[in-house]
Amino acid sequence: MLTFRCTQRVLRRLGIETTADAPLSTTRLGDWYVNLLLVRRHRLLIFVSEPTLLSVFIPVNELSTLIPRFRRGLAEVLQALGAPTRAVEAEISDTETVAFAATVNRSVLGSMNDLIFQAK
Repeated sequence: MLTFRCTQRVLRRLGIETTADAPLSTTRLGDWYVNLLLVRRHRLLIFVSEPTLLSVFIPVNELSTLIPRFRRGLAEVLQALGAPTRAVEAEISDTETVAFAATVNRSVLGSMNDLIFQAK
């Protein structure tokens, strides 16, 4: 089970319905916070893991492909960091069920805003 905690901006832009009482993620990397990043003509989504602040960036495209593209991006980041193949596969397989919710942790939002500032 994976929970994406999206900013209001992302929820509005992508037309995502949130879960009122979203469960906590059961993955090792916990809940993922999602925000929109505009860099020149490129629109990206930044995903930040709540407990680790690990970040994954993917282009904004159709919502229907958002989850598979996130999984692919996460796998690439974990492999680039040298995570064992079994650990990467386990993390990716735990993301089969996804819920969307609003953000709740201001500390993660602050870190995410700093990452966005640095990316620009």
